[in-house]
Amino acid sequence: MKTFEEQQNFFNKHWSEMKTQLETGDPEAGAKFIKDNFDDDLEKRVMYVFSRGGLIFDQWKNQSLDSYIPVADAGIEELLRQAKESTDEETCKRRTDTANVISYNLGADLAFCWDDSFERTEAHFKRGLKAGEACVHWRKELGKPATPFSMAYWLCGIHRLALNDKEGALKDFEESLRYAELDSREQNKTTKLEKADGALILTHGWIALTKLLMGNEDAQQDYKNVMEIFHKQLESKDENIREDAKIYVEQLEKVEKMLKK
Repeated sequence: MKTFEEQQNFFNKHWSEMKTQLETGDPEAGAKFIKDNFDDDLEKRVMYVFSRGGLIFDQWKNQSLDSYIPVADAGIEELLRQAKESTDEETCKRRTDTANVISYNLGADLAFCWDDSFERTEAHFKRGLKAGEACVHWRKELGKPATPFSMAYWLCGIHRLALNDKEGALKDFEESLRYAELDSREQNKTTKLEKADGALILTHGWIALTKLLMGNEDAQQDYKNVMEIFHKQLESKDENIREDAKIYVEQLEKVEKMLKK
């Protein structure tokens, strides 16, 4: 299994049986299925990495985040084991990075800013925060560039916000912005709000929204500026810009409504 397509096909071949186990078993059934049926390291990596597609984006009976978390946890544990037992530094880094990716995807999927039908609880936000903190650690260990750090700190911030730790969330979002601006400067891109990349503008939105939720009314104009930029982008001729702006607006508005109730 050397190509993405071969690995996807391998997962698809086994997903139906795994889904049956999930639908008829307890939340640990998915992780147990992989542990019981695959001994080869590559096959285990493929199953853990591609499982997210089935667990989150497919439809199945009794679908929940509680069935997803054990699979991700087991995948992270397995990849770290493979990293520790690898015989060369590059393989160790690749395995650790795969654990890092699984952790980030888990944390992002547990965040409360998405327009989906999953039920989320405080326990999910705590696990999501743990995932974000692990990503920060691994990205330092792996010497990642600025953007992955911006993403990891956003992940911490969104879960701290859900846990009502607004001060902690603000610090994370500010750190996320610092790395986003660093990345823009390194790529000779502007950091001026009106012409910046969408992800950087969004981070300004999270900072302004968090300040507003902390009672800082001076941030109202900053939040308004961000939303005006995104609403203008909704009229863009570029489909990608329109689609990104739609997602950004939905995230901010959903969190704003939820936290102001």
